[in-house]
Amino acid sequence: MVRKVHTRLKRRKNLVSSFSHRAFFSNVAKKIGAKTFSSNEFAEAHAKEHKMKDYTIVSAKKGKRFKIVQN
Repeated sequence: MVRKVHTRLKRRKNLVSSFSHRAFFSNVAKKIGAKTFSSNEFAEAHAKEHKMKDYTIVSAKKGKRFKIVQN
C-alpha cells in the first residue's frame, strides 16, 4: 500500500494539493533499459571485460548506439 503524500512534501515539490500524486512517490521499481554504447568497439570491450559468451551486438537508436543481447 502506498503512503499518503504529506502537504509539506507537495509544497516542496511544487505539486498541486488536490491531486494525490501517489504514482510519483511509490516504491515500485522502474524498469531499467539495456546498457548502450557509443561504438561497436566499446560494446565488444565491455562484453569481453564481463566475460560474456554467446552474445550479439545489435544497433539501437537508429544506428547511433549499440547494445549487447545475450543469445
